[in-house]
Amino acid sequence: MLRLIRHARERFVASVSPRVRRLAARTRMAIDVPALEALQERHRAMAVRPVGPFKYFDLATYLRMNARRAVRLGLDRATPRRILDLGSGFGWFAVVCRELGHEVVGLDVVTPGSDGSDLYTDVIELLGVRRVAHRIEAGVALPEELAGPFDLVTAFQIVFGKTWSVGDWRGLLADLRPRLAPSGRLHLEFNAPKGQARAFGDDVAALFASAGASFADYVGWHIVHVPEAAKLPAADGR
Repeated sequence: MLRLIRHARERFVASVSPRVRRLAARTRMAIDVPALEALQERHRAMAVRPVGPFKYFDLATYLRMNARRAVRLGLDRATPRRILDLGSGFGWFAVVCRELGHEVVGLDVVTPGSDGSDLYTDVIELLGVRRVAHRIEAGVALPEELAGPFDLVTAFQIVFGKTWSVGDWRGLLADLRPRLAPSGRLHLEFNAPKGQARAFGDDVAALFASAGASFADYVGWHIVHVPEAAKLPAADGR
């Protein structure tokens, strides 16, 4: 299994376009790699799980993955944008976008270890990424400090909302609508469950479609892209 994963990553890295490779290389040059490696070793010495989040230290894979995301969204050819990244993890997408001149705010949960430290927080701080600590849950509003307006809201490899009803999703979309500029975009990428046509039911798909969403499958992810925030459901149900 590990060999298959490694080969899949190698194929992914080898398949990227020159635009993606240049952006990933440029972003890497802006990172204090020795400090990042030292942070990795310090946390690995305390780790209970030998792999877990440590896979995200693979700069070749994750810088190119997020450079590809930025290029696919046209961000390498766009004027400066304000972006909100839900489930920001280590912050690689934010780092890549910052290199392009965009302003990015990450949102993710903080889970301190037994010693009070948090690997994700330490990496985020080292990389200089702005992150708001929050767990996305059904019926719970996003923090007020994320008032926006944002030109783009993204979420990659989504793990929240797996058991949500269509009403739960409608609530999140209605919460995001006033935080986005009227012409802002919403881009969601769901992990593709094995044996399933998509990561959500027909009723949720219909909700996305009513907001003008387009759908696509890409390298094991189900993608939902809403090109105009004004079409998202409003809090009053309209």
